[in-house]
Amino acid sequence: MEYLDESFQALYFLFRAYIAYMVFVIARHLTKQSTSPRWLAYLWTLAVVMGFTLVSWYTYGTHVENDDPIHGGGETIIDFVSTDEERNKHGVFIFTALLVPSLIGTYKGLEERARRETQNS
Repeated sequence: MEYLDESFQALYFLFRAYIAYMVFVIARHLTKQSTSPRWLAYLWTLAVVMGFTLVSWYTYGTHVENDDPIHGGGETIIDFVSTDEERNKHGVFIFTALLVPSLIGTYKGLEERARRETQNS
């Protein structure tokens, strides 16, 4: 049974790596397509990551059941009551896990945008 547990842990790690890669790709693509200055691109990246972090921090330990796919609703179920320390640790983890790949993606997107503008000039 331990081999199965190890396999699931590896799959979970790969899933998390895929999420980080998708954050990188989305940040790179959106930055490459934008026309905003560099500082504003980084500011938007930080704002989006902070928004996702706040939502994740606020809903930590809960989930929604019986919600309608179109109209929403449903009831919020409390899985466990988290302490402030647990919630803050979760928030810091999510912030760091999203910020690093998104900043790298923003940097690469700005780099590609500058290269494209140089070629078009």
